Amino acid sequence: MADPGDYPLSMWEQQRARYWEYWRHFDGNWLDETISETDDTLRYPLRLNPFNMACMLHAGFLFGEVQDSADPLVRAGASCVGHSFTVLQ
Repeated sequence: MADPGDYPLSMWEQQRARYWEYWRHFDGNWLDETISETDDTLRYPLRLNPFNMACMLHAGFLFGEVQDSADPLVRAGASCVGHSFTVLQ
């Protein structure tokens, strides 16, 4: 077993920061930004999120289907050879 002190925690923190920034772009919260703290006018008044649409199109092409419900596009499954485990479908 590896020593927990050898785990590259700093590398994981950097990657996690990247993932958080990517998620921030995907979910569209950045569209709520205003021009300034004193002016409540939206910086992006049309509120169009090009990142979200690009990700959804990519997932549709990648998996060959489009999401029309809250169910995930793909469900991962695993099985163990020689045992009676159920595989997700």
